[in-house]
Amino acid sequence: MKHTIEAEQELEAGTSYWDCFKGANLRRTEISCVAFMCQQFEGTAITGNAVYFFTQAVVGIETAYNLFVVSLALSCVGVVMSWYLIYRFGRRSLYLFELWTSFIGLLAVATAATISNSQKSSYAQASIVICSVLIRFATAGPVCYAILAEISSVSLRSKTISIARVTYYISQIVCNTLQTYLISPNELNLKGKSGWVSSRSFILLILWAYFRLPETKGRFFEEIDFLFANRVPARKFRVTNVDPFDSTGTKEDEKA
Repeated sequence: MKHTIEAEQELEAGTSYWDCFKGANLRRTEISCVAFMCQQFEGTAITGNAVYFFTQAVVGIETAYNLFVVSLALSCVGVVMSWYLIYRFGRRSLYLFELWTSFIGLLAVATAATISNSQKSSYAQASIVICSVLIRFATAGPVCYAILAEISSVSLRSKTISIARVTYYISQIVCNTLQTYLISPNELNLKGKSGWVSSRSFILLILWAYFRLPETKGRFFEEIDFLFANRVPARKFRVTNVDPFDSTGTKEDEKA
């Protein structure tokens, strides 16, 4: 750790918030912020307000509450599952998997709401949302915090995470406001059909994660520093060899 900090001090001078937007740290700040914001834009506004969503899906207030309790229990199970998954599959893989499954789930909710207004359709929507909660808390939910801790540089970690958290809260305000407006019976009253609107953002999120989110599993902090310093593409982070004690930070040959 001491060697890592000394190497970073040679790469980046100063520890002000402005340094988070300079050189290689700009890319690291972008990844940290967007990775956090994705949690809101991918549908947390629905799962975070599950009782209200279930109620609007016409499953009854008592049933909506019971379903919400089930989703909370499954979220705890998902977090425990993530302890194994994060070491088995890595950060990038789990993040992309969650984006794809949530995208499909959101389309399924919207389709069910469009086809029928029956009680069966309502329960189908609720079931899909609950499954999405389990998957989210087993993958991208906890993994996001690991990404933030590893992507940000050691000397600027607290500042980078602070900036990312601010962007998270801003996106939370925006998404919660829009989602409530979409499903509220006093506004657009789209209910489950709001999935058609929310799913559009997933295309951008998936593209961003594929091209911009690197895999940091099994990397030393200094290796990550060198990969960013040499502008290695996100998709090549996993297969690129670096010497963590090479002060030049030069990229070496890639693995076969």
